[in-house]
Amino acid sequence: MTLAASGILAVPIVALQSLVASSATFQALVGASGATAASEHVYLQLADDEEEPETDNFNKKLKAGRPRAIVATSNNWDMPRQGPGEWTQSGTYLLSFELLIPPEYMDTHNNQCVWFLNQIGGILVDMRNNRDAGLTSQYLPITGMRYIDDPMPCDEDPHIEFFWGVTFEVSFN
Repeated sequence: MTLAASGILAVPIVALQSLVASSATFQALVGASGATAASEHVYLQLADDEEEPETDNFNKKLKAGRPRAIVATSNNWDMPRQGPGEWTQSGTYLLSFELLIPPEYMDTHNNQCVWFLNQIGGILVDMRNNRDAGLTSQYLPITGMRYIDDPMPCDEDPHIEFFWGVTFEVSFN
């Protein structure tokens, strides 16, 4: 059973999750047939990487968990009163992407970087277009996005499959 978001804190984060999952680029990367299936690869708050690296299935579990996106709250949320009975809310979420680099692009750092940026750029354009198309009101009213952590390879642990990651701050109101 999937619990529906209904409160002022749950609705916006789930709306961003839905917006990421609506991306055709993201759906293709995760092998999903649509947004509902893709949303299973968009984690809220954190992803489970807590298993010990020495266990046999740790690497398989990490590989199976990527590509993925993680939507998390930040410390920037505001709900000011605009007038009698009128309130607004605004703030930011953190949006991270982690993608495994296909073997055919592992030959050079530049190929890895360009492949990764092509995929992330495709997701961001899809998100922008889906939000701006006004096809549904379920998506978060984004007012801007900016890098928090630059795109970079994440290979410090030899037990972990080689992947690239990036984090954005997503502003909404």
